[in-house]
Amino acid sequence: TARHMITKVRDFQIEHPGAGLAINLGNRVTAFLVTFEVLDEDEELDLAVISFPSLTDWAGHPKQYFPVRTWPIPMPRRGDPVTIVGFPGSERRAFEHFGSFSPVGIGMLVSNDPARHVILADESGTLRTVAKGTERAGGIDPGGLSGSAGFFFANGWFHIAGFVYEGRPGFHFLTPGSRLNQDGTLNRQW
Repeated sequence: TARHMITKVRDFQIEHPGAGLAINLGNRVTAFLVTFEVLDEDEELDLAVISFPSLTDWAGHPKQYFPVRTWPIPMPRRGDPVTIVGFPGSERRAFEHFGSFSPVGIGMLVSNDPARHVILADESGTLRTVAKGTERAGGIDPGGLSGSAGFFFANGWFHIAGFVYEGRPGFHFLTPGSRLNQDGTLNRQW
């Protein structure tokens, strides 16, 4: 996830010790972790690797971890389609005893020759968003997507293009997935 999100959780837990991470695994199945182990983190990369328990600890959901099939993770190239999957704040609803999360998928093309960042930008101005049956020009407010993964297809497999750390409608910055090492540490070499 994005390091700035882990920092916010830690800061919030100082005043609210019962706060934690909620991980939506499916309809009415949400893992809640008050304590969590951070394997590695880096402020400049704005990336943190968290060790999550086995998903089988929570019954009644179809979720599985994304399998990384190639190490090191390959980099996407300019023009590659990338799909971000996440839960933006605009699609979250909070009630007294429960909340709801609605996933969003955003598909865009890589706009740069990735190195330190993967940039997705609506350069042509043709991006359209469909939400609840209504189409509109441009992207959605990405607030809350920090740490969401973006995926691309190459060599017969889906790979992690990167993780969202900043954005605005129609424009997203990702820390490349290639910054992850197989042991959960971060690759800090550019």
